Amino acid sequence: MKIKAAVLDMAGTTIADEIGGRPFVLSAYSRTFAPEGIELSPGELNEFRGLDKGQVVRDVLAARKGLKGGALDSEGARLLDRFGKCCLELLDEVRPADGAREAIGWLKGRGILVSLASGLPQEIAAAMARAAGLDSAGLADYVTTAERAGGGRPGPEMINDALVRFGMLNEDVNRSRLSPDFDYGRVLKVGDTPADVREGLAAGAVTVAVSSGTHSAERLREEGAPAVLSSIGKIPAFLESKFLAGGVD
Repeated sequence: MKIKAAVLDMAGTTIADEIGGRPFVLSAYSRTFAPEGIELSPGELNEFRGLDKGQVVRDVLAARKGLKGGALDSEGARLLDRFGKCCLELLDEVRPADGAREAIGWLKGRGILVSLASGLPQEIAAAMARAAGLDSAGLADYVTTAERAGGGRPGPEMINDALVRFGMLNEDVNRSRLSPDFDYGRVLKVGDTPADVREGLAAGAVTVAVSSGTHSAERLREEGAPAVLSSIGKIPAFLESKFLAGGVD
């Protein structure tokens, strides 16, 4: 197997999803929109999982408040700032998903460069990685976000941003497009949302979904996930069985 880089989603995949019995990101969304008189059902909120949070905020404001143009940009920025503060308030309770540290360590032990990836603002994603201890020695090499990469799922921006950081793509590459000279089959993409699955499949990466978030295995398979595991902790055994022992290098 030729996997050289892994791009792993954060909340729901490598970061335990529930804070006080409710999914982390959904709690932050609720705290963000409620003061504006915007109530969203758990099902509506769940469909936003994995997407660029700034875009989600703007889409909700446009749909529920009819905002557009400069007003939408201004209010979107204000609510995204509130969303970030809501996330920061929850960070004390963040912990790694079961098996996440071991799975990342296993990948690293085989010479695979590992990037965590999130639709959260960069400051929040980096703080979550630190809080969960996933960016310590021997674990994740990099944290990328839609904010840092210039675009979010299902586009290739975050995958490309990680590959630039790892020296696999040139710094001046257009992150919004797949590079015709790179074999994305060398990338492992793991996530818990339909957006993660679409991102991986569109890039041609080795795509694995995990049902440890708020989307069922059935929903992820409907999206086209070639493989659905119960958790990130199952990745080592899956890769060993799929690509034969020692073959992922």
